[in-house]
Amino acid sequence: MPVTRRTLTEKQTAILLAALIALMPLSIDAYLPAIPQLADYLQADIHLIEKSLSSFMFGVAIGQLVGGSISDVKGRRSVALAGLALFVLSSLGLTLLQNVEQLLALRWIQALGAGMAVVTVGAVVRDHYEGRQAAQMFALIGIILMMAPLVAPMLGSMLQSIGGWRTIFGALTFYGALILVLVYLFLPASGGSGGKIDHHFMSGVFKRYYHVLQTHRALGFLFLQAFSFGSMFCFLTESPFVYMKLYELTPTNYAWVFACNILTMAAFNRISQYDGAISNYLSSVQFEEEKLSEEYVPARAEFPGQFNEQYVKVQDLRYGENSHQQAAWYRDLAPAAGSLATGVQLQGKELSYNNIADADAAWECVKSFEVPACVIIKHANPCGVAIGANPFEAYSKAFQTDPTSAFGGIIAFNRPVDKAAAEAVSKQFVEVLMAPDFSAEALEIFKSKVNVRLMKIALPENYGSVRNALETKRVGSGLLLQSADNHELKLEELKVVTVKQPTQEELQDLLFAWNVAKFVKSNAIVFCKNGMTMGVGAGQMSRLDSARIASIKAEAAKLSLQNTVVASDAFFPFRDGLDVVVDAGATCVAQPGGSMRDQEVIDAANERGVAMVFTGVRHFRH
Repeated sequence: MPVTRRTLTEKQTAILLAALIALMPLSIDAYLPAIPQLADYLQADIHLIEKSLSSFMFGVAIGQLVGGSISDVKGRRSVALAGLALFVLSSLGLTLLQNVEQLLALRWIQALGAGMAVVTVGAVVRDHYEGRQAAQMFALIGIILMMAPLVAPMLGSMLQSIGGWRTIFGALTFYGALILVLVYLFLPASGGSGGKIDHHFMSGVFKRYYHVLQTHRALGFLFLQAFSFGSMFCFLTESPFVYMKLYELTPTNYAWVFACNILTMAAFNRISQYDGAISNYLSSVQFEEEKLSEEYVPARAEFPGQFNEQYVKVQDLRYGENSHQQAAWYRDLAPAAGSLATGVQLQGKELSYNNIADADAAWECVKSFEVPACVIIKHANPCGVAIGANPFEAYSKAFQTDPTSAFGGIIAFNRPVDKAAAEAVSKQFVEVLMAPDFSAEALEIFKSKVNVRLMKIALPENYGSVRNALETKRVGSGLLLQSADNHELKLEELKVVTVKQPTQEELQDLLFAWNVAKFVKSNAIVFCKNGMTMGVGAGQMSRLDSARIASIKAEAAKLSLQNTVVASDAFFPFRDGLDVVVDAGATCVAQPGGSMRDQEVIDAANERGVAMVFTGVRHFRH
């Protein structure tokens, strides 16, 4: 009769998987306090007993190499159960061992089983969770697992004091049997192609590993990881001899010292973070010796002499910008409230590299509006932006700008998505939908669209003032660092340079258009009217071409550019750019000014009978 398995919650699943993976540290660290006693019992050199740790690690390596591949064929649960059964039987055998040879052999078999079982944990998470959910599961497993190296030596010391070294292996037998039962009852089946395990299969496995070893980048990574783990296990292996034989600590005191070592390693990770921050600070301080006094406060340069950044991995990505590139997503140690990195994915496929990049562009743009707004992004450029009385109105207007480009786009709202907005958005193909929240009706509408990625990003009350302080861009063997483009144009900053004066409605549309242009790749030309984009020209080598493209897109969307306003992210070097936008129907133009031919362009505007304002600031975006 088949077993009915109860579905576990995320937290319960994480606890079960953490308990499974805890086999490793428990099998290694709980055993450490008993090594001197075991050496005395077997009348063997303590260093020979320590070799059982090497035997164990070798067995783990083989178990993981084989178990991972077999689980792809036979399923995760089946391999985990087989590994656990092997672990339990060998642990039971260790309670009865009589010589060193038995110890080395049984520890290898025990490790083989542990490796087979533990390697399935990551695969189970990947089978059942994607993107942010998977990252959260790994984080939760990691938090639970961190306790094992701290607790294990103390547990081993306590068990040893009760019944000697055999008690430790007896406890591992019981623990392994308990996890076996729990995995059998509660772990859902996943993986498993149903193929045969024969010499052809094993040959394919070894060929894949051989291919990895032929990759220089992989070898470098493996070497560094091996060096790091090797150094750690040198300490683990010799710690019983050093602490209990040389320094004559009791097993209990050894357990406490070992725990302190683990906490110290964790502390060093945090100290390295502070070290980077201190380096940034001190290398930015500019002392003036002649001013030194108790009251003197040295000035700081905006950019330090040495720049250090530290990030935490959010998740590995399927690939980078293109399928042949590898990628991962990292966040700041302390992400700003309302930033993309603080978001939670509610449903949908795993976010891709391009999804995240485009989502950030959409989110930063929509956050720049205080009133309800909608931004549609395609390839990092806004293809539709609008404000409205509510999310539905804002989306309806934004979508009109360029329905063709909106297909497969990224959509962001700065207000919670309600039923009306969700129904409208659900009619098009969208990759990612972001908002501060979603109503229950909105979530229900997207429930059937399982591939749509829904991102909930809580916005603080003052979200308009929460901005990135710095922007970085990688160049060959270096980094470009600059203050973020957080300039917000005020109405009083506009300088009217033409005879014709803009109307109040035009001035409001100019502020809207200017804000959008800040998020459009240069050269940027943005036509707007009534709080919506009417045509967007982006990323062209010529400003003339950007203007023409904006007109073409408006025509394709059946939108009239008559009586629109235009924002240009940089000045018009010649009058021809102005002529193109005026020919298209613009009656008011905003540009930074600052060209040697400003007067020529101003004269052209007066000649054409349009209003023009200078902003005094440009917004290049490369």
